[in-house]
Amino acid sequence: MTLYNLQTMDTSTTDKVPCNGPCRKRFRPAAVRLDQATSSVLLSSARASGLLWLCPECHQAFNLQQPVKRYESDLPPELWIMIFRNLDKRSTLRVRLTCRRWKDIVDLDQSLLKKLPLDFGKDATIDDRFQPENLFPATSYTSTEESQVDFRLEKLEYLDCTEVIPVFESIFPRLRTILLIRKPDDEAKACRLLNSVQGTLKVLDIDLTPFVLKQMASMNRLQLTTLILHGNDNLIVQLSRTQVAVEVLFITAATNEALCKIGRNLTKLKDLAVNMNDTGTVVPTFLDQMPQLKRLNLIGTQYNIVNQHLHFEGLKETLIRFLLQCSRVENLLLFDVDAVNDQLIGTLNRLSQLKELAVCDCPVTDKSVEFIVENCSHVVVQISCEQISKLAMKLLDQVMRTR
Repeated sequence: MTLYNLQTMDTSTTDKVPCNGPCRKRFRPAAVRLDQATSSVLLSSARASGLLWLCPECHQAFNLQQPVKRYESDLPPELWIMIFRNLDKRSTLRVRLTCRRWKDIVDLDQSLLKKLPLDFGKDATIDDRFQPENLFPATSYTSTEESQVDFRLEKLEYLDCTEVIPVFESIFPRLRTILLIRKPDDEAKACRLLNSVQGTLKVLDIDLTPFVLKQMASMNRLQLTTLILHGNDNLIVQLSRTQVAVEVLFITAATNEALCKIGRNLTKLKDLAVNMNDTGTVVPTFLDQMPQLKRLNLIGTQYNIVNQHLHFEGLKETLIRFLLQCSRVENLLLFDVDAVNDQLIGTLNRLSQLKELAVCDCPVTDKSVEFIVENCSHVVVQISCEQISKLAMKLLDQVMRTR
């Protein structure tokens, strides 16, 4: 025990490794992270005379003083690019996997990148949540400057976006559909995009403002067939005077008077969806101005706390007269219209041209379901109304499955 304690308490330098660098200090092996085998060799009396050891500090200073070595294979990137351009796709992929330096050279050269095929798979949806793995650094690259693009998406026809970027004008030359989900922060950018594709554009969803209307009026080659408009109905009337080729029109809100004017301007209109914006009681005389309609989606909800429902006067007579006169009407959707009741549903058997009917939140009862099941075999009907019992709905579903 006494000999062991003396050995443990020995503070001599025999168990410390000497540094052969400028500092000439001695270090305990554990302090400089030397393993037992290495420290045993360095502390051995039989240590070779040419075996030197440098502490971390001296080692770092020694490395900084050494000149950078260039090897014959360490060519400038420009030369490597010239060499790699002579390779086929498979060889270029192998080069990219050789080392990090060659990978960076390939990834940063556009001509080499064009050789490499990318396969995202059939089920991949490339949107803001798409996070590809093992792809080029450009997938996560963000530039604070406006970049110059050197490509065009000639076949892209459909654009659905929340923000218009100036570069769209140069890379999307043949758009046919533009859906702007919300009012653009910069209307001028949106209008410049419309102007750049006015020769091909057919479908447009946009917030119609006086500025947008003025810009669209100056586009002589713009001939839209489908319009989804949000905005003042007076502006929509003005637009209908210039876009006379429109066949499909969805309007968030419009009065009967405005719809009459729109109907007279759009003689080719075949599909109309509108939320009536009148107050009180209204006679839907606009139907008389739209003899070409094939589909009508009529919404009677009023977004007003005091008066939430629009009351149609003479809707049954007007609607029946309209449907009888317009042999082309095939699809009718009525939402939250008080005048659509059992009495109106009872006239459906007179409308032989009608193929589809949807009734939502209207005051119809089980009586309407019974009439449809017994007398309207030519019509596919969907009903969602509170006053209809579950049993009647089940019966209607069973009948509709057979049609």
